[in-house]
Amino acid sequence: MRGGKALWAILIIAFLLRVAVGLSLDPARPYVVASDDAAWYLANGYTLMTGDQPSNGMVTKPETLEQPPVYFVFVGIPQALFSPETAIIVIRLLQALVSTVVVYFSCRMALLIGGRGAGLTAAAITAIAPALVLEAAQIKTETLYIFFLIGGIWSLVEGVSRSKPHAREDAAIKWTKNAVWFVVAGNFFALAALTRAVFVAFPLLAVVVLIIILGWRVGRGSVLLLVMAYLSIMLVWTVYNYAAQGRLVFGGYGFTSFVYLGAAGWDDPGAVDDQLGITGAAGENAGAIITNAAQEAILSDIPAYLGHRVQELTGALIQPHATEYFGGESLKNLVVKWLQEDGSLNGLSAVVSADAFVPKLALYGFHFGALFFGAIGLIAARKQWRVWLPLAAFIAYTLAVHFVLYALPRYLFPMMPLWWVLAGVGLAACWKALTPTPSSSI
Repeated sequence: MRGGKALWAILIIAFLLRVAVGLSLDPARPYVVASDDAAWYLANGYTLMTGDQPSNGMVTKPETLEQPPVYFVFVGIPQALFSPETAIIVIRLLQALVSTVVVYFSCRMALLIGGRGAGLTAAAITAIAPALVLEAAQIKTETLYIFFLIGGIWSLVEGVSRSKPHAREDAAIKWTKNAVWFVVAGNFFALAALTRAVFVAFPLLAVVVLIIILGWRVGRGSVLLLVMAYLSIMLVWTVYNYAAQGRLVFGGYGFTSFVYLGAAGWDDPGAVDDQLGITGAAGENAGAIITNAAQEAILSDIPAYLGHRVQELTGALIQPHATEYFGGESLKNLVVKWLQEDGSLNGLSAVVSADAFVPKLALYGFHFGALFFGAIGLIAARKQWRVWLPLAAFIAYTLAVHFVLYALPRYLFPMMPLWWVLAGVGLAACWKALTPTPSSSI
C-alpha cells in the first residue's frame, strides 16, 4: 500500500475508533453529576452562549470565569442549537474529528524528522493510542487543546523545515508562501492559550526556539509573524474583558491557585476556601489571600517544597492518563503489592484477572513505550535537531510549568502526542537498524 493510501486508511480507522467510543457512552451522563468537570463546562458554556441558566440547578456566572473562553464556546454552541443529549453527540463527533486531525499532524512531523516510515508509524501509534481515543469522548478541554497546540507545533515544524537557517539577508523570511506557516502557528498557539491558560507563555519559548534554529537574521521575520498572529487573537479576548467586565486578563486567571495547590497539596476547592478564610466579603480579595498563602507554603520550608514538587511531578509522569476511566484497583498498586508481599504465580494470576487489566495494560504500554522509543527517536534523529526542537521545547515547557503548578497525569497528557511522534521516529530507526540491507549483486 502506498504512503498516501496507507495514511488515509489510518485516519479512517482513527476516526471510527473515536466515534465508536463516543457513541457507546450515555449522552445524558455528562449532565448527571453537577459537581463533575463535564457538567461544569456544559453549564457555563450553555449560559455563555444563550444567556440562560442551565436546567440542572447549577448557578453560573460566565462574567466571573477564571478560565479562557474557547472550550466554553465549543460546548455552548451545540447546546444552543440542539437538545441536551444531541448536543453531547455532536460535541463528541467534533472531538473525534479534531483528534483524528492530530493523527495527520503527527504523521507530518514524524515524516519531516525521520522520513516516510517514521511518519506512518507515528500516525498508526497516535491513531490507536488508547488514552487519545478515550479522551476524544470526554467533555473536557484536553482534546481541543491538544488539537490547537499540536497544530501550532506542526505549523512551526513545517515552516522551519522549509527555511534556510543562518542564510544571507536575501534569504530572510519575506511575505511569501513560506511565511504562512508562522502565521498559522501563531493563530493555533493563541487558540490553545484561550483553551488552556497554562499554554499562554509557550509562544515566548517558541520565539527563542526559532532564533536558535534559524538565527536572528533569518528568524526575525518568522518571529515577527508568529508574535503578531498570536497577539492578534489573544488581545481580542483581553479587550473584550476590559470593555465588558472592567478586568484586565491575558488568557485566564487562577495561576496562583495552582501554585498554592502545588505547594500545599490537593484539597476540595470549598475546603481550601474555608482553610484560607475566603468567604463572604473576603472573597473579593481571594487572589491576594491565595498568593500570600502560596508564598508562605513555599518559603516556610523550601527543601520540603522542592522535594514535594519532584515527587508529585514524577508521580504524574509515570502514571498514564485515562486509567481513571476504568473501575477497580490501580494496576500500579496491584503490581507493587504483588512484588512486595507475594511474588508468586498465583498472585500474578490475581493481578492479571483484576478489573480492566487489558485496557489498563495497554495504557501503560503506550505510555512507557512512547517515553522509551521517543528517547531513541531523539538520539537517532540528532542531526535533525532543528526539526524536532519545537517538540522537545513543548515537552520541557510542560514539565517546567508543572514543577511549579499542581501536577496530574491529565495535565501532562497533552505532551504525549509529541512523544508518540518521536516514538514513531525511534521505532522506524530500530526497524531500519534490525533489517539487513540487501547487498547489491556484482
